This record gives sequence, structure tokens and C-alpha cells, in this order.
Amino acid sequence: ATVADTFYSPDYGKSFAPKSGPPGIDDQYIRSALVRMTWQMTSKMKLTAYNDQIDKYRGHNMSAGTDPATAARNWYTPHYYTGAVKWTMTASDKLLFEAGYSTNVEIYTNHSVDPTIPKQRGSAAWYATPVKTDIDLGTTWYAAADTSTGPERYVTQASATYVTGTHNIKGGFQRTWGPFNHTEDRNADLVQRYRSGVPDSVTVYNTPRWWQGRLNYDLGFYIQDSWTIKRLTINPGLRWEIMDGQNTGTVSGGGRFVPERRTETVKNLPHWNDLAPRFGLVYD
Repeated sequence: ATVADTFYSPDYGKSFAPKSGPPGIDDQYIRSALVRMTWQMTSKMKLTAYNDQIDKYRGHNMSAGTDPATAARNWYTPHYYTGAVKWTMTASDKLLFEAGYSTNVEIYTNHSVDPTIPKQRGSAAWYATPVKTDIDLGTTWYAAADTSTGPERYVTQASATYVTGTHNIKGGFQRTWGPFNHTEDRNADLVQRYRSGVPDSVTVYNTPRWWQGRLNYDLGFYIQDSWTIKRLTINPGLRWEIMDGQNTGTVSGGGRFVPERRTETVKNLPHWNDLAPRFGLVYD
């Protein structure tokens, strides 16, 4: 798709006059390969599984005023998928067992589309090619920030259900966990700001950076009941919920304006332990 107010102009970085030229195109695609399998292990047991592998590419991720040739970002996914496995067993005409595992991983990166912009930290060219933006004209050119984002989520669950028709009771547990990684790096560790071509100010950054939040567990044990007595249905339930997260200790290398930084792991962000009851009555 065409992005408004973006042009392939030879005078980006040389002239602050209004730009002209072919419009910038946000070229992108998504390819998905899905595999689904079912195994009837016995007359009472079944195993199902699937995996959806996604390949997403975005050639020029940019907004209005961005120079497509030097400041747009390339978006790609080294790991991007969803998968699940589930086992079920019908032990009798009244008793059902279920257990499963699922995952969702969405790791993707952004980097400058211009292969001529150097990324060798500390080199003369690296200092000379920071992001430049004109506040008055709304234009941006030169090296885009390199970033990566990586949320990962893993889930296990199991349950047992007893059904008679008038009395249905179910109990089980669910647990989910996973890290969330982020990185950021910038040429020259700053952004140069102009006003109609005149240098105005800089925004400095503490890059390179790496940080991680982690969900250690979101764990729940539950039991729920539904009991029908003539016209009255009683629905009691109880869930015990435990959640624990942390900021993981990381090491970020020294930059132009900051030394190497080491952070310690900070636990119990948050740490919750709650009982959640419920009760309902329905009269038909």
C-alpha cells in the first residue's frame, strides 16, 4: 500500500525543500502453513495436534514523512507460530478426562532497509548516520532504530468432568508462563532534530538496551458444579488463582552516553494469591 507523504527523493539529507518523487510503498505479505493431525489411540482415547507456522514480511514499515530509502524499517519474523496438543479420554458414559499443551511465540525484528548505512558501533560512519528528523517539515531520514520484540507464551491444562444430566461437576487446573524480550539499538545513540533545516536539538538514548519481563506462572485450580433439581439449577464454583512475575536481570553493553548496565532480577512483580468463589441460582 502507498504511504501518504513518503517519496523516493534524491535530495533527502541534502535539501530541506519539499520532497517529490515516486511514492513510498509499504510492501508486505504473510505466509501461513498449517498442519493438523488426529490419532484415535483406542476406542476411548484420542490425541489431536496442530501447528500454524507464520512467515510475515514487511519491506518498508514507515509513517508519513519517512524517507523510504533510508529511514523505513524491514520487519521479519524468525519465529512466529501457534501450536497445541490435546488428549481426551472418555472413561465411561459419564466421565471425561482432558489434558493439553499449547504455545504461542511471536518473535519479530525491525532494522533499517538501507544496506549502505553502517552498523559498526563506534565507527565514523556510524556516528554520522543517526536518525535525522525535521520538526517543522515532518520529515525523517537516515538509519532507523534496530529493535526486536519476543513475547512467548506456554500453557498446560487438565480437567475431569462428571456428567449425569442433572448433575455436572468439573475440576482441573490451568497454568501459563513465558518471557517477553525486547532489544533496541540506534546509530550514534541519538536522534538529530532540525527546524526547517536549522539544527535545533538532539534526543539521546541509553542504547544498546536489552530487557525482559517474565511471567513465571499464572496458575489456577478450579472446581465447578451444576445441579438441577426439578426447576431449580444450582451453580457453585471455586477457583484458586496464583500469579507470579518478575523483571529478569540483564546485561546491556556500554553505549555512547552510558556505561555497561547490569540489572538484578526483581521478583514478585506481581505476586497474587486469591480465592475466587462464585454461586448462582436459576429457576425455570
